[in-house]
Amino acid sequence: MADNKENTLQQIKYDTIYRRLFAKILDYILIAIIIKIITLFLPETTYNFNFENPDIIDPLIKNSNPFLDIWTDYSDLIVSFIIFSYFVIFNFFSGQTVGKMIVNVKIRDIDEIKKLNFLQAVLRNLSDIFFALITFFIEVEYLPII
Repeated sequence: MADNKENTLQQIKYDTIYRRLFAKILDYILIAIIIKIITLFLPETTYNFNFENPDIIDPLIKNSNPFLDIWTDYSDLIVSFIIFSYFVIFNFFSGQTVGKMIVNVKIRDIDEIKKLNFLQAVLRNLSDIFFALITFFIEVEYLPII
């Protein structure tokens, strides 16, 4: 009887699929908010009218800004790096992302005593890294074609 109860407790302990899914959704919402906050601080694109030659097809001249140009050119890479950093760093240092903290799920080493080392944190988050890279390559390669 005690063995059956212990098996049930073990099953409940590892039955976290829905909590992990909800935590992942919360994490991506938080990442989207972080990226939105970053974009709020970017300068706006400004244009000037070309008074010297107003008969050209496009008389507007775009004023360049180095910060905006970097974001425009490398935003996908920056977002991919933010996703990678968020999951790996949080899991490495605390064993939990913010979403996992909210739903009370903790990631541990196989022995369930030690926390993850850096390589384990990277390997456990390969799906997020893969998602970030796929998003980057799809947006860079295929969206300009569309």
